[in-house]
Amino acid sequence: MSLKNRVITGFAWFSFSDISITAMNFLAAILTIQALGTFEFGILTLSLSAFAILSLFLDMGISTFLVSDIAQEMGKGKYSRAKSLLQSYRKLGLFTGIAASAIAFLSSFYLRSLYNELVGNMMAAISVFLLLNSIKNIFTVTFHGLQDFKSVGMISVYEMFFRLVFVIIFLVFLNKGIVFVIASYSIALLLSILLMRGQYKRHMAQFSKIQASEKGLFAKYVRSHGKWVILSFPLKRTGEQIHYWITEFFLGVNAVAILNVAMRFYSLLSISFQSLEGILTPIVSEKIGKSINSARFILARNLKYAFWASIVIMLASVSLSETAVRLLFPPAYLKSVPLFNLLAITLLFAPFSLFLRTFFTVTKNQKYQFYVFMLDLPLLIFFEVVLVKYFGLIGIPLSLIANGMTSLLIRYYFLRFFRHRIKISLSELCKIDDYDRKLLKSAKRNVRIRFGF
Repeated sequence: MSLKNRVITGFAWFSFSDISITAMNFLAAILTIQALGTFEFGILTLSLSAFAILSLFLDMGISTFLVSDIAQEMGKGKYSRAKSLLQSYRKLGLFTGIAASAIAFLSSFYLRSLYNELVGNMMAAISVFLLLNSIKNIFTVTFHGLQDFKSVGMISVYEMFFRLVFVIIFLVFLNKGIVFVIASYSIALLLSILLMRGQYKRHMAQFSKIQASEKGLFAKYVRSHGKWVILSFPLKRTGEQIHYWITEFFLGVNAVAILNVAMRFYSLLSISFQSLEGILTPIVSEKIGKSINSARFILARNLKYAFWASIVIMLASVSLSETAVRLLFPPAYLKSVPLFNLLAITLLFAPFSLFLRTFFTVTKNQKYQFYVFMLDLPLLIFFEVVLVKYFGLIGIPLSLIANGMTSLLIRYYFLRFFRHRIKISLSELCKIDDYDRKLLKSAKRNVRIRFGF
């Protein structure tokens, strides 16, 4: 398959899965809000935020760089090394999953005595979810590293479909509470793992006659560049969740629920950039080992198209946000509209962040990623504390805009220390060249063929 077709096919599968997942997750959120109310939905948001922080111990961010390393080894034809990395990650994932699950389950008894039965039961439900997530991580790293983008997407699509089904059963038909929402997550994940188990076994079967090489290869990669990812991951994950806790501290649980709705709307817009990052990392990792020019071409084109797409998406979403909230949520959630409209501005930063994160990863410069997160998190907390204290809930999107700009500046500063340099001019982003015209012509031809124009 040609490079262009690999990127397009991968993007199509990632986009399909991300759009499907986000849509089903959004529908599940609507049903959950209607069933639980604003306060209980805020409690659920904080519980899932706590789970997100706890889950960082499952693989400590190792999957984020291992996908790139596996793709590079496969691209060089070093299949024995790829097998060694996959086997080592599977052992680590099972160990950390069992350990984290056991700790969470045992702590549920303490939480019951310290707080109440509900808190203890929620932690017990989360312990099961942690174990199942560790197994899903093993499957996803295998699919992603071997560039099976369809399977990467489908395991999450299945999970979200079953989650929606069980949310409907538990909340709509049986009128159950928050604990059963968490239980629906675990049941859905278990079913998706069972459905994708055959595909995982087929991928591993291709290595059955290959002897895994270099027993200490996994540890070698962790020591060389992986250690920076492990150090960065807690900072990154905390940065993704801290705004809920700052909001709860200053403004209360109901404000958390309103913020969550705005963030969910924003996730609908950002899925395309997540899709691009998912396919670019393994593909660029494979290409950069052969030619820096090929890697630059892929990154430059995707930055250009993503930047212009972000402008269109931002303008369209801001014009429709209030109507969407009125149609989908109770009147109390209209307060989320101005939050979302400000959050949409950060879409303009997303293509540049995507470009820089991918380049940092594929060039094995995770050390500088760690430096970015070390500076990023204190700045984010400072912005959020100050702006929320003085401006209320609107301070969260304002702080994310400010933090987005400072984060980009910090990343661009660190680029000067890289051995590989990729410079993209403003004129390159703005002008239409021969490649763009050919791509547009090809797209028009495909549309005419498909729809009979």
